[in-house]
Amino acid sequence: MATPPLHTSETHDSSPPAASFEPKRFYQHQQLTLAPTYHTAARTDVGIRRKSNQDAFAILHVPHGFLGAVCDGMGGYQGGDIASKLAIEAITRTVETAHHKVRWQPRTVLCGAIQAANLAIHSASKTQEKLKQMGSTVVAVLVIEDQAYVAHVGDSRLYLLRDQSLLQVTRDHSAIERMKQQGQSIENAKTNLITRVLGRLPEVDVESPASPIALQHGDRLLLCSDGLTAMLSNQDILHALTHLSDPALAAERMVESANHKGGKDNTTLLIADYTKPKAPFAWGFSLWLLLLTALLVWPTASTTLPQPSPAPSIQTRSLPLPPPRYAVPSVLISPPRQTNTTQRKPRYPRRKTRNRRRKIHRKRSPRPRTRRKPRYDRRKTRPRRQ
Repeated sequence: MATPPLHTSETHDSSPPAASFEPKRFYQHQQLTLAPTYHTAARTDVGIRRKSNQDAFAILHVPHGFLGAVCDGMGGYQGGDIASKLAIEAITRTVETAHHKVRWQPRTVLCGAIQAANLAIHSASKTQEKLKQMGSTVVAVLVIEDQAYVAHVGDSRLYLLRDQSLLQVTRDHSAIERMKQQGQSIENAKTNLITRVLGRLPEVDVESPASPIALQHGDRLLLCSDGLTAMLSNQDILHALTHLSDPALAAERMVESANHKGGKDNTTLLIADYTKPKAPFAWGFSLWLLLLTALLVWPTASTTLPQPSPAPSIQTRSLPLPPPRYAVPSVLISPPRQTNTTQRKPRYPRRKTRNRRRKIHRKRSPRPRTRRKPRYDRRKTRPRRQ
């Protein structure tokens, strides 16, 4: 299935060019506008201390929404950049293949795509000895209309900005996070060991909330790698997201802040704004016009109620009769016939009878008959009935 064209806009970046085998649409810095409902932007940077960028991201258009994913290759091992690219390719390819299920089973499709990415990295790690320890983290969001489905593996995070408040939706799969849950002190922890990554085993436990996030008008989603959260605090991230309405400008500003504070790791982030769709101008104008007309007509209609019509009356006027042509005696003039208007008319018309008299057959009463004793003759025949 061919991928719908993505509306991209180039941004300035100091990271080296992508590898030759990587699809250009996955690695280039792009800004996507999927109808008036979603506005997304992504940014990645190699940092100051790293020599190669082992992060990757993807923004993919799907029916009734979009897919956003950020992968962070494990920098301590060889092949981290290859692992992140393989994960992005597998996730996008799986979602494109299951485009007919995205709307009805989004969480299943998203978790299945991450499992496919884990299997792709695990299979590729067995082809070469130097790629044996490669792995990657992933955080992905699948937005269908106003529902956001989240899934992640590793320490890449997803934040939700709503009503000037920043909420961390995901939980890191790391040793430090485990120590925090157990109530232990993390001052002596020197390195942040990841407890769950893609590519180590044929199957991976994908963490995905059972219920999606119900997006509201003005919500902003942030997907980022640990290179951003290691340099910037939650307060710095909140300040950048709330004071910069343009997602591309906010992403650029946060990358610059991370590099200004040290830039120890690759920095990759993806910002998605949700705007509730508005009714077209024509529909809104029509509704207002209809409401105004109803308000103007209703008082008039309420005051001029239809009055009951009076009973019909017949007005007669006596006119002088013309003189008769021939004088007729008054004795021969019969008075007008008095008709009773209250007399009930017959329900059915009378049946016209003929002049001849109809015969009436009366039923004659039977004459009592006495039973006589039968007489037998000498021949012993049957008795004769009298």
